[in-house]
Amino acid sequence: GLIGDETAIIHLTKLLTDEKDHVRYMAAKSLGYFKKKELALSLIRMLSDENEYVRRISAVSLGNIGGRTAYMALVKAAESETEERAKAAMIDAIARIEPTL
Repeated sequence: GLIGDETAIIHLTKLLTDEKDHVRYMAAKSLGYFKKKELALSLIRMLSDENEYVRRISAVSLGNIGGRTAYMALVKAAESETEERAKAAMIDAIARIEPTL
């Protein structure tokens, strides 16, 4: 079916727990295209992933999805993030969401 169908979302959400970093990265990136608020919780968990690139793309996807829940999680994650590029992605996502709240 089309990438926008619910089956794709179910499979992509499951891939967020894959052991391979690049699989989690692509799943988090793909979920951001759906812009569905109900996906925020799955992506919020990825803000604490062991891999910096996964954290960065999860922040970008949350910025695409928007909403208060994503905003608050990004603020909290940015406060404790130690990698500069991941923190920058989180701050950028916060800035993209803020005007819509």
